[in-house]
Amino acid sequence: MVFVKNGLTWSRLAIITGRKLGKAHLRNYEKRICREFFREIKDSIPSGYDFLVIVKRRSKSFAESREDFMKLFKKAMFLIARDEG
Repeated sequence: MVFVKNGLTWSRLAIITGRKLGKAHLRNYEKRICREFFREIKDSIPSGYDFLVIVKRRSKSFAESREDFMKLFKKAMFLIARDEG
């Protein structure tokens, strides 16, 4: 994951999935679940940031994907809080 300030009053999410991940329906599935996880935590993240998630491997389960995504965002929130504070 990469994040950067965007100068806006809201945060945005971008997702990249490469062809090595699989066929289009698998790449689209990974994007859909990433967007859903972002929607769930959108209220708890600071506004004004762009987040780029690069999906490198397919998840074995929905729960594993959620866990990995939440770990990424917890780390990002820690780094953002450290830089702002």
